Amino acid sequence: VHTDVKPIPNNKEGKQYVSILIPYSIDYWTSKKLFKKVSTNFYNDNKELKEEIQWEKNSFIWWDSTLYHSSSDYKKENIESKQYFIIHTYV
Repeated sequence: VHTDVKPIPNNKEGKQYVSILIPYSIDYWTSKKLFKKVSTNFYNDNKELKEEIQWEKNSFIWWDSTLYHSSSDYKKENIESKQYFIIHTYV
């Protein structure tokens, strides 16, 4: 469980704004069946689970970069790896 708050690249001033995750494939396959086994989870400040968003092919998930989040336990689902794009924005 973590946030995306970290130093801004190139010593620029500002603050973290939005994180965007774009699921691409699961175990290098784009089968919709595999996507149903993976989610991104969101937590409150006490790190209690509040929301689970299932991955979907051809979609994106975005959130305030300061929110606690994690991946679901994809290893438990016998998934070896996830491929995705992540974008961190700053203002």
